[in-house]
Amino acid sequence: MSEHSRAVFAEDSDGRPREVVEVTLWVSNPELSVAPLQRPAQRLQTGRWRVPDLVLALPGAWHFEVDVLISDFAGETLEGRFKVEEISTE
Repeated sequence: MSEHSRAVFAEDSDGRPREVVEVTLWVSNPELSVAPLQRPAQRLQTGRWRVPDLVLALPGAWHFEVDVLISDFAGETLEGRFKVEEISTE
């Protein structure tokens, strides 16, 4: 997995890999007026997905949502925040 990829794991309540139909990551930074960016995940194996090419060049507090399509009629959305630190070039 490259340094700009992120892993997403789908597990059942016992921690076993769970088969899901689709995983999509959304990231935004409202403080910097960055509208939600959609990044579809690639299936690697049961319960393991990869979001490639996720480059967030602006430091600050980012909001994320992970949309998980469990079946044609069921889905879940998880959300949270993370901070991107500014990198010093000195």
